[in-house]
Amino acid sequence: MKKEWLLLAGVTVSTLVLALGMIRWLAPTLLGEPADMRLVQADTREIPFFDAVFRPLPDQENPFLLPDPITRVRNNPLLAETPTTGPHDLLGFRNRSIPRVTDLLVIGDSQTYGNNVVLDANWPSRLQQKLADEKTTLYNMAVGGWCGVQYLELFRKGLRLRPRVVIVAFYTGNDALESFMMAYGHERWQNLRPDPTLTARDAPQVAFPPPASEMERISFADGTETILLPALRLGSNGDHPAIRAGYAILAEVGRRIGAEAKAAGAGILFALIPSKERVYHQRVLKEKRPASPVYQELARQEQAHAERLAAALAAIPQTRVVDLLPSLSQAAMTTPGLYPDGPDGHPLEAGYRVIGEALAPVVTALLPTRPRGLVAVMQNRESFQAWLITPEGRWVVPPDPELIQANGWPMEPLRAISERDLTALPILGIMERDPKRFGPDAISPQPEKRSFVTP
Repeated sequence: MKKEWLLLAGVTVSTLVLALGMIRWLAPTLLGEPADMRLVQADTREIPFFDAVFRPLPDQENPFLLPDPITRVRNNPLLAETPTTGPHDLLGFRNRSIPRVTDLLVIGDSQTYGNNVVLDANWPSRLQQKLADEKTTLYNMAVGGWCGVQYLELFRKGLRLRPRVVIVAFYTGNDALESFMMAYGHERWQNLRPDPTLTARDAPQVAFPPPASEMERISFADGTETILLPALRLGSNGDHPAIRAGYAILAEVGRRIGAEAKAAGAGILFALIPSKERVYHQRVLKEKRPASPVYQELARQEQAHAERLAAALAAIPQTRVVDLLPSLSQAAMTTPGLYPDGPDGHPLEAGYRVIGEALAPVVTALLPTRPRGLVAVMQNRESFQAWLITPEGRWVVPPDPELIQANGWPMEPLRAISERDLTALPILGIMERDPKRFGPDAISPQPEKRSFVTP
């Protein structure tokens, strides 16, 4: 009798475990948030600052990403550099250092982080290399797996760095679906939900990683090949209520970022990064390569969604929008190695270069001219500090009118700038009596004066 009870108990437990496993596999939301989407709890206690910053991290299944109660995941800080990842700074972002202030603040996902290449070859680095002013600083706050919701959250944190220009890169390959899941999956983001009748369970089911049956191999006339995933991308771009809501969330994120950037005195640029599938579509059509109906539908739907998003972002006052599809599609016609030959949808070095070079002239136009010559920074209502700014840095100017005149500078009102305009410039020393070194002829022509203070 005892053996029968043990056998019955064993069968019951086994059946229950099997049933829960099937439910988790077939309908994961019935048992709550899947493990890879579950947020850890925020600690409401006051934690000592240095203990929080330098605390030891627990061993993780994925040493690259860590769970986060607000952004869901974040990069592991102080990760070493490899040929395709890192280095990560103390905040976990892909930079070699954390600046006090930055000229450019860049926010995005893995397309902006720069999967597949070293740090110096991702598009933010390529952009920085192409800018007219080689001293322009850039801080990259991109994390793989992020979407519009996290962009908004980290934009607000990034304003602490007082950027001159903020670049937010939306990836039309999956940002809409992921934004829908974040906004509808967690109460913190309910104010971003455009349709109160929807729930997280209304999201389209997308198989990831996609099965081999959903992969399309495209062979081009020059003998090159690549694998595309139109079914996967259509899951984030189809004509579906959740996807429409996801794109509406991206537009609302853009509006909030635009308004807050304007209030902070920062310029804003929205970059639209297309999917690999959409980049190659024009070449597929031109060369009359065979393409499935799913691929054709993806190209049509993603194009329509992207155009509506671009129009919504362009309507935000004092913003610029750059759709990177034309530049990438043109490069795809002739440039080999734009993307991997396999199914990976992240660019290679050539692709990131195209993005950086396409954004460079727009960013250059948004950045204010760096001041040169004699300037003044107000310290309070009654006093100021004079500086001599050269291409190399800045020199302290003593409060000595004779010294200023001896170096060839006329005694006239100085251009007033903010302390923010000086922070990134190294202090080179104290100006001395040496017209050849410190006079107007030794300094590049000053930009047009905008405001003045009288010594």
